[in-house]
Amino acid sequence: GAETPPADSVPYGVASWPVELGNHRAVVQVDRPAEAVLVELPWRRRDPEPDKKAVLVFDAATGKRIVNAVAVSVTPVRGEIVFQPVATPGKYYIYYLPLSRPAEESYTQAVYARPQETADEAWRSRAGLTAEAIKTETWRGLPRGRLVAWEAIDEYAKFTAMERSASPEEVARLLAADPTARWLV
Repeated sequence: GAETPPADSVPYGVASWPVELGNHRAVVQVDRPAEAVLVELPWRRRDPEPDKKAVLVFDAATGKRIVNAVAVSVTPVRGEIVFQPVATPGKYYIYYLPLSRPAEESYTQAVYARPQETADEAWRSRAGLTAEAIKTETWRGLPRGRLVAWEAIDEYAKFTAMERSASPEEVARLLAADPTARWLV
């Protein structure tokens, strides 16, 4: 499978889409036909409880939602999403902070959409995504989609380097670099 590039090495642009899909998306390329593909998104989110927010996949060419999609693992550091590509080669948009109620006056009023199961059980079984199969992590052997860009709905919404949280590995390296330090910045 394709290696997942570090979050800060992927181009970050601005595009437009319906506000209810939120302010952030990942652009993923799928190059070969497959029943299911895995994509790892090193999003390094700082929002609380990212696993309680929906992740939606759309076909970029048609604008249609991919219903056979499962957010297998969602943590502040990364998301691992499996979906059924409808066209290959093809580009897909993965919205990771969609709204169930857009803000009327300020973003503090916005409500994020909750995850909902939409994937067909037969597809989940073929892809190794049943509740039991997920535990064995055989889905990690699926063909990979490739993260090609991050996009925000406008310049204001773009996450800057200072807004991306440190991974546990980065924190460990920082602490190991000077274990006697009384404090670190």
